[in-house]
Amino acid sequence: MSIYKIGDTTYAEDAPELQEALAAIYDSDARPLCMCMPQGVEMYISRFSKYVVKRMPDTGHLHAPECDSFEVVDAETGRGLHATDAIQRMEDGRLKIRLGFPLTRYDGKSVPHGVDGGSSSDAVEGNQGSLTIGALLHLLWHEAGFNKWSPKMQGKRHWGLVRHFLLEAATDIDAKGGRLAEHLLVPEPFRRNRKDEMAERLAQQLAKLDPPRKGVHPMLVLIGELKDLEDAPTGGRAVIKHLPTVTLHVSDDLMQKIKRHFGAAIEAVQTGDGAGLVMACTVRRAEDKYIVDAATLMMVTRQWIPVENRFERAVADALVAADRSFIKLLRYGAPDRYAYANFVLRDTGEHPVHMDIVVDSKDGVAQAAKETRIARRAEETWVWRTGQTLHMPPLPPAAQPQRPAGNVPRPARTPEPPEQRPAP
Repeated sequence: MSIYKIGDTTYAEDAPELQEALAAIYDSDARPLCMCMPQGVEMYISRFSKYVVKRMPDTGHLHAPECDSFEVVDAETGRGLHATDAIQRMEDGRLKIRLGFPLTRYDGKSVPHGVDGGSSSDAVEGNQGSLTIGALLHLLWHEAGFNKWSPKMQGKRHWGLVRHFLLEAATDIDAKGGRLAEHLLVPEPFRRNRKDEMAERLAQQLAKLDPPRKGVHPMLVLIGELKDLEDAPTGGRAVIKHLPTVTLHVSDDLMQKIKRHFGAAIEAVQTGDGAGLVMACTVRRAEDKYIVDAATLMMVTRQWIPVENRFERAVADALVAADRSFIKLLRYGAPDRYAYANFVLRDTGEHPVHMDIVVDSKDGVAQAAKETRIARRAEETWVWRTGQTLHMPPLPPAAQPQRPAGNVPRPARTPEPPEQRPAP
């Protein structure tokens, strides 16, 4: 439970009075303090459907590890590769990003079909100093907080929640001269009793694909859970959950690239044991068809935590089952030679513990880079070398939970009268 201090008053994050207190200082220079540390850490306020307290730029490492606002520094993730050009933090806390793929297509100007697999040069679409569609998906997942997990999230994550926070994150990101949310389509969870109004909202969003003039074709970035990837006589079709009325047409060339780069992930999901695939793609309308130009797939666990392979998935599942708090570090399309840790444990006391998986593979450069990174790390590290054992090592022990500094004690619950208590 996060505790915020505004002026001389502290508020629990679920306190009804917090929204009023945030509204009172929203247009001022005053800032709420996160009281996970005795001195407090400055935050800023964003407004979506309500006021939201967010972490100030480059301050994630100043928070206590168990605090919801805790983050590792950008240099420990693929985000660090984009921190000075493709991703810029503005003074008001918003992000300004540079995309490496177009959101408008013009007749006579070719746009290559591509996928972003993030591990080989021919899988990356976009220019240096810009974000591929895979890196954009990681950015949104990170800003929405779905690369984090704590036991209090158990049973609360579903597509409706994922959609809400993805759109909320996109409202704080500027791209192509406007808010990213204006170019983003994330399907609503289907509700039969509201299907007519949902259909109307979807039609309004798809109307953005109508050409404003001849030869100009706007695009949207679609993010959704992939239900099926079907072969067809020409190319193929992608079917997205909660979007039954829209068929995405995939060229034969793009379909082959998707299968080549994401074949292992697609096969893992087809086993039906709980993993899912999130698809991000650019979509345009041509001759009453919805055409995919660029695409990426991201495997996720039942808790919507991104994982790259079966070893990461095994660790993520084990951590969730053990009621642990952790962060899944994201690559943002960085090649394997950038040997970031796979996870960071947040519940191990004063210092977080990095978790590294050294996968036994033919890529000796990637393995060597990983071992070098581990050797240079000063703090404690948990390592699983799959070439030595396929059995995951025991997890590092969790620290005894402590109340965060500055926490507001809750009043003791009044005991029920004996006659109202249930019989033993």
